[in-house]
Amino acid sequence: MNQLKITLDYQWETVYLRENVEYLFPLSVSPFMRTKYKEPAVFKWEIYQKSPGDKKLVYIGEAPELCPRRIYSYLNPGPTQASNKKINTEFKAYIKENLKVGLEICRIQDMAFGGTMLDSKAFADKHIRRLVVEAMMVEHHKRGYTIADL
Repeated sequence: MNQLKITLDYQWETVYLRENVEYLFPLSVSPFMRTKYKEPAVFKWEIYQKSPGDKKLVYIGEAPELCPRRIYSYLNPGPTQASNKKINTEFKAYIKENLKVGLEICRIQDMAFGGTMLDSKAFADKHIRRLVVEAMMVEHHKRGYTIADL
């Protein structure tokens, strides 16, 4: 019998527009964000009414560079970016319903994959990012969230 053990200690961190000001879609990317979040990332957009978690609806994704590239592509999707266009349209529809669309980034505390310890630099590897995205989707689903398949 083969065994592959994976452990992940993580924390979701609110993405800020500037010091102590939460980023909400569709605000423009700020200079603060360009500095703080210019990195490979696993992230989630959470749709909520008054506070995160009250609607139990999330979109979880990954990017080789969260800011500005990935966020910008959701704000200003190009003509060939069908999924980004769909996300942009859906998020704007949520906002018209008086819902908020907030953004969080996954911060790795410890991660072990088959006995090898990894840290947040592991997100430079798209396969690790995708593994974590899938794990987060399963975890959120278990906690009663609807995973938006945008």
